[in-house]
Amino acid sequence: MKKIVDLLLIIFLLGFGVFSIFTIQGATVEKKFPVGNHLVKLAESFSKGEVALSPFGRPTTDIVDIGGRQYLYFGPFPSLLITPVVLMFGGNWPQTYLGIVSFVVVFLTIVLIGKKNGFKFSDGVWLAIFFCFSSVFFGVSILGMSSYTVQTVGVAVTFLALAEFFGKRRYLIIGALVAAAGLTRIGLYLSAVFFILEIFRGPDKARKLVLLALPILLSLLVLGAYNYKRFRSPLETGYRLQTTAISYPMSKNILPGMFSPYHLATNLYTLLVMAPEPILDPRGGFMVMFPFLKANPWGMAIWFTSPLFLWLFFFRKGSHSFSSGVTTFLLALPSLFYFGVGYSQFGYRYSLDFLPFLFILLLPMLGKELNYLHKLLIILGVLFNCLFLGSLFGVYPFFGIYG
Repeated sequence: MKKIVDLLLIIFLLGFGVFSIFTIQGATVEKKFPVGNHLVKLAESFSKGEVALSPFGRPTTDIVDIGGRQYLYFGPFPSLLITPVVLMFGGNWPQTYLGIVSFVVVFLTIVLIGKKNGFKFSDGVWLAIFFCFSSVFFGVSILGMSSYTVQTVGVAVTFLALAEFFGKRRYLIIGALVAAAGLTRIGLYLSAVFFILEIFRGPDKARKLVLLALPILLSLLVLGAYNYKRFRSPLETGYRLQTTAISYPMSKNILPGMFSPYHLATNLYTLLVMAPEPILDPRGGFMVMFPFLKANPWGMAIWFTSPLFLWLFFFRKGSHSFSSGVTTFLLALPSLFYFGVGYSQFGYRYSLDFLPFLFILLLPMLGKELNYLHKLLIILGVLFNCLFLGSLFGVYPFFGIYG
């Protein structure tokens, strides 16, 4: 009976989650949510041997303008990845598909990682449901904004590297995947720390380190050449030159500097404290109205989007706790000191840089079998994310209310 109930809950959550994806996408299209095509446009340029965007139909945000030519400051890997697809289907290929494919990749790799860490298959599915439907990854992967899709690809490639580590552990492949992650978001090069620390725990250190480092070093050379081609400097990625940094509502945030200790308190507040906003009666006063809550567009604390992470407070050391903990900390640092807290986001989306390793840190605290409290927290997280993601745009498709 217990297995039947468990299976029915999994089927319900998967069905509800997938239905939510289509429902939310439909509702946001009706609200004309700006789905991006930056990565497709850059793929078009790559197919023609160019690194600048074509002047025809190019995006007007998230770009760098140098001498009348426009470039993306995003890493080149996602566009390189879809260049063959764009060659086949043209520049109208929907970029949202890349986010959905990344979503599926993350789901499947988490099931595999769960199995390799001693969880039974059904619990691995629960863990995949948790990360894909009950974390900030959910909204970022399905909404289709270019900056969101870049993060989604980075998460997918990172989980592929972790799946290889918990599987056959071929360090040349792991290094190639870390390189791909770094060519997606430069901060993700720091994910190599996890694998370096794990290498030092075992034999044959020198050979493994060389295999891990070779593709990473090669990718850094490629990135340096790419940067030089665009900005005449191998170290200039374009983030410092972006037009978005001086636009509302971020223009005030950057005044203390793009990276500054001044931003630490703001980012920590967003990650750990910030709550959803109440829906108030428009007639005035303070009276909360159905459906009671709406997403704070500046972000929400991780405990709201991913309540299962509350289990981190029941700390239990595992085989990979030190490596995942150190890597989580190092990956979090650039975001915590960055001016761009994020806006129009469901949760703190910059946590996606370190969330895969926080997930690995969480696993030993769950034991080898998920109990009913774990599953209850996952269910609550899925319901919160699916029901209220649309509220970010004043849309409540499941409640029949459109703001």
